Amino acid sequence: MGDTSDTKALGKYFTIAKISKQEYLQALKHRYYFLTNDNLRIEKQDGVIELPCKNKTVTFEDTEASEEFGDAERYDYLGEIPDLNQYVVRYTVYRAQEILFIDKQTGNQTKMEGEPLLSPDRNYVIGTYSDVLGTFLMFYKVKQAKSFTLKELITVSPQYWTIDYSEKEAIFFSKNNYLYISITFKENYNQREYIKIGIRS
Repeated sequence: MGDTSDTKALGKYFTIAKISKQEYLQALKHRYYFLTNDNLRIEKQDGVIELPCKNKTVTFEDTEASEEFGDAERYDYLGEIPDLNQYVVRYTVYRAQEILFIDKQTGNQTKMEGEPLLSPDRNYVIGTYSDVLGTFLMFYKVKQAKSFTLKELITVSPQYWTIDYSEKEAIFFSKNNYLYISITFKENYNQREYIKIGIRS
Protein backbone atom coordinates (compact mmCIF):
# COMPACT_ATOMS: atom_id res chain seq x y z
CA MET A 1 0.00 0.00 0.00
CA GLY A 2 3.07 2.26 -0.13
CA ASP A 3 4.11 4.79 2.49
CA THR A 4 1.29 5.40 4.95
CA SER A 5 1.00 8.78 6.63
CA ASP A 6 -1.46 10.66 8.78
CA THR A 7 -3.44 13.53 7.27
CA LYS A 8 -0.68 16.04 8.16
CA ALA A 9 1.27 14.74 5.16
CA LEU A 10 -1.55 15.82 2.85
CA GLY A 11 -0.21 19.38 2.80
CA LYS A 12 2.48 18.57 0.26
CA TYR A 13 -0.07 17.63 -2.37
CA PHE A 14 -3.47 18.77 -1.12
CA THR A 15 -5.48 21.26 0.91
CA ILE A 16 -8.07 20.13 3.44
CA ALA A 17 -10.88 22.20 4.94
CA LYS A 18 -13.90 21.65 7.17
CA ILE A 19 -17.17 22.65 5.47
CA SER A 20 -20.86 22.85 6.31
CA LYS A 21 -23.41 20.18 5.45
CA GLN A 22 -25.08 22.74 3.18
CA GLU A 23 -21.89 23.16 1.13
CA TYR A 24 -21.47 19.37 1.01
CA LEU A 25 -25.01 18.85 -0.29
CA GLN A 26 -24.62 21.65 -2.83
CA ALA A 27 -21.44 20.02 -4.15
CA LEU A 28 -23.27 16.68 -4.34
CA LYS A 29 -25.65 18.20 -6.91
CA HIS A 30 -22.63 18.59 -9.19
CA ARG A 31 -21.05 15.20 -8.51
CA TYR A 32 -18.68 14.01 -11.23
CA TYR A 33 -19.72 10.63 -12.64
CA PHE A 34 -16.66 9.11 -14.28
CA LEU A 35 -17.73 5.46 -14.63
CA THR A 36 -20.21 4.12 -17.19
CA ASN A 37 -21.53 0.58 -17.10
CA ASP A 38 -22.80 -1.23 -20.18
CA ASN A 39 -23.76 -4.65 -18.82
CA LEU A 40 -25.64 -5.42 -22.02
CA ARG A 41 -22.35 -5.33 -23.94
CA ILE A 42 -19.99 -6.62 -21.23
CA GLU A 43 -21.56 -9.50 -19.31
CA LYS A 44 -20.00 -12.25 -17.21
CA GLN A 45 -20.95 -15.68 -18.55
CA ASP A 46 -20.12 -18.87 -16.66
CA GLY A 47 -17.60 -16.98 -14.54
CA VAL A 48 -15.83 -15.47 -17.57
CA ILE A 49 -15.51 -11.80 -18.55
CA GLU A 50 -14.24 -10.91 -22.02
CA LEU A 51 -13.14 -7.34 -22.71
CA PRO A 52 -12.68 -6.45 -26.39
CA CYS A 53 -9.71 -4.13 -26.91
CA LYS A 54 -8.38 -2.85 -30.22
CA ASN A 55 -5.22 -4.98 -30.13
CA LYS A 56 -6.61 -8.08 -28.39
CA THR A 57 -9.35 -9.50 -26.18
CA VAL A 58 -8.61 -9.64 -22.45
CA THR A 59 -10.23 -12.51 -20.53
CA PHE A 60 -10.78 -12.94 -16.79
CA GLU A 61 -12.09 -16.18 -15.32
CA ASP A 62 -13.28 -16.88 -11.78
CA THR A 63 -11.73 -19.86 -10.00
CA GLU A 64 -12.96 -21.98 -7.11
CA ALA A 65 -10.95 -22.66 -3.97
CA SER A 66 -8.80 -25.80 -4.12
CA GLU A 67 -5.74 -27.31 -2.49
CA GLU A 68 -3.88 -27.06 -5.78
CA PHE A 69 -4.68 -23.46 -6.72
CA GLY A 70 -5.49 -21.91 -3.32
CA ASP A 71 -8.25 -19.43 -2.52
CA ALA A 72 -11.13 -18.69 -4.86
CA GLU A 73 -10.64 -15.78 -7.24
CA ARG A 74 -13.44 -13.54 -8.48
CA TYR A 75 -13.57 -10.83 -11.13
CA ASP A 76 -16.34 -8.24 -11.34
CA TYR A 77 -16.77 -5.82 -14.22
CA LEU A 78 -17.41 -2.33 -12.82
CA GLY A 79 -17.66 -0.40 -16.07
CA GLU A 80 -15.44 1.80 -18.20
CA ILE A 81 -13.92 5.26 -17.92
CA PRO A 82 -14.41 6.96 -21.30
CA ASP A 83 -12.18 9.90 -20.33
CA LEU A 84 -9.23 7.53 -19.81
CA ASN A 85 -10.19 4.87 -22.38
CA GLN A 86 -10.04 2.19 -19.67
CA TYR A 87 -12.18 -0.74 -18.54
CA VAL A 88 -12.39 -1.23 -14.77
CA VAL A 89 -12.52 -4.65 -13.09
CA ARG A 90 -12.47 -5.58 -9.39
CA TYR A 91 -10.32 -8.59 -8.50
CA THR A 92 -11.06 -10.38 -5.20
CA VAL A 93 -9.16 -13.22 -3.55
CA TYR A 94 -10.03 -14.18 0.04
CA ARG A 95 -10.25 -10.82 1.86
CA ALA A 96 -7.99 -8.88 -0.50
CA GLN A 97 -9.13 -6.73 -3.41
CA GLU A 98 -7.47 -4.88 -6.26
CA ILE A 99 -8.80 -2.68 -9.01
CA LEU A 100 -7.59 -3.42 -12.52
CA PHE A 101 -7.59 -0.82 -15.30
CA ILE A 102 -7.52 -2.42 -18.75
CA ASP A 103 -6.50 -0.19 -21.65
CA LYS A 104 -9.12 -0.39 -24.41
CA GLN A 105 -6.44 0.17 -27.04
CA THR A 106 -3.60 -2.15 -25.96
CA GLY A 107 -5.22 -4.43 -23.37
CA ASN A 108 -2.46 -3.55 -20.90
CA GLN A 109 -3.40 -3.82 -17.21
CA THR A 110 -2.69 -1.35 -14.40
CA LYS A 111 -3.37 -2.21 -10.76
CA MET A 112 -4.39 -0.01 -7.85
CA GLU A 113 -5.76 -0.46 -4.34
CA GLY A 114 -9.09 0.81 -3.05
CA GLU A 115 -12.34 1.78 -4.75
CA PRO A 116 -11.43 4.29 -7.49
CA LEU A 117 -12.53 7.91 -7.86
CA LEU A 118 -11.27 9.91 -10.87
CA SER A 119 -10.82 13.67 -10.53
CA PRO A 120 -12.74 15.74 -13.10
CA ASP A 121 -9.51 17.09 -14.58
CA ARG A 122 -8.53 13.42 -15.18
CA ASN A 123 -5.13 13.95 -13.53
CA TYR A 124 -5.67 11.98 -10.31
CA VAL A 125 -7.29 8.77 -9.09
CA ILE A 126 -8.17 8.36 -5.41
CA GLY A 127 -8.50 4.86 -3.99
CA THR A 128 -10.60 4.48 -0.83
CA TYR A 129 -10.55 1.51 1.52
CA SER A 130 -11.87 0.86 5.03
CA ASP A 131 -11.59 -2.15 7.34
CA VAL A 132 -11.28 -2.88 11.05
CA LEU A 133 -7.78 -1.38 11.00
CA GLY A 134 -8.98 2.00 9.76
CA THR A 135 -9.58 4.12 6.68
CA PHE A 136 -7.04 4.47 3.88
CA LEU A 137 -6.94 7.03 1.06
CA MET A 138 -4.51 6.21 -1.75
CA PHE A 139 -3.63 9.13 -4.03
CA TYR A 140 -2.40 8.34 -7.55
CA LYS A 141 -1.19 10.58 -10.36
CA VAL A 142 -2.45 9.67 -13.84
CA LYS A 143 0.24 9.54 -16.51
CA GLN A 144 -0.71 9.13 -20.18
CA ALA A 145 2.34 10.27 -22.16
CA LYS A 146 2.61 7.04 -24.18
CA SER A 147 0.38 4.64 -22.27
CA PHE A 148 -1.85 4.79 -19.22
CA THR A 149 -0.04 4.37 -15.88
CA LEU A 150 -0.64 5.35 -12.27
CA LYS A 151 2.03 6.78 -9.96
CA GLU A 152 1.19 6.47 -6.26
CA LEU A 153 1.85 9.77 -4.48
CA ILE A 154 0.87 8.96 -0.91
CA THR A 155 -1.38 6.75 1.22
CA VAL A 156 -3.14 8.52 4.07
CA SER A 157 -4.55 6.77 7.13
CA PRO A 158 -6.42 9.31 9.30
CA GLN A 159 -5.68 8.88 12.98
CA TYR A 160 -8.86 10.38 14.43
CA TRP A 161 -11.59 10.06 11.82
CA THR A 162 -13.04 7.60 9.36
CA ILE A 163 -15.33 7.79 6.31
CA ASP A 164 -18.98 7.88 7.38
CA TYR A 165 -20.56 5.24 5.16
CA SER A 166 -23.96 5.78 6.76
CA GLU A 167 -24.13 8.84 4.50
CA LYS A 168 -25.65 7.85 1.15
CA GLU A 169 -22.81 9.49 -0.80
CA ALA A 170 -19.94 9.35 1.69
CA ILE A 171 -17.13 10.36 -0.67
CA PHE A 172 -17.19 11.88 -4.17
CA PHE A 173 -15.55 14.34 -6.53
CA SER A 174 -17.60 17.36 -7.53
CA LYS A 175 -17.14 19.05 -10.90
CA ASN A 176 -15.09 21.80 -9.22
CA ASN A 177 -12.29 19.19 -8.78
CA TYR A 178 -12.67 19.02 -4.97
CA LEU A 179 -13.02 15.70 -3.14
CA TYR A 180 -15.83 15.75 -0.56
CA ILE A 181 -16.00 13.35 2.39
CA SER A 182 -18.50 12.78 5.16
CA ILE A 183 -16.56 11.74 8.28
CA THR A 184 -17.12 10.55 11.84
CA PHE A 185 -14.67 10.55 14.71
CA LYS A 186 -13.32 7.33 16.19
CA GLU A 187 -13.98 8.51 19.74
CA ASN A 188 -17.55 9.56 18.94
CA TYR A 189 -19.21 7.95 15.94
CA ASN A 190 -22.31 10.11 16.45
CA GLN A 191 -20.28 13.20 15.60
CA ARG A 192 -20.52 13.76 11.85
CA GLU A 193 -18.66 16.45 9.97
CA TYR A 194 -17.79 17.25 6.36
CA ILE A 195 -14.49 18.07 4.68
CA LYS A 196 -13.28 18.91 1.19
CA ILE A 197 -9.85 18.13 -0.20
CA GLY A 198 -8.31 20.24 -2.94
CA ILE A 199 -5.44 19.20 -5.20
CA ARG A 200 -2.43 21.49 -5.34
CA SER A 201 -1.39 22.28 -8.92
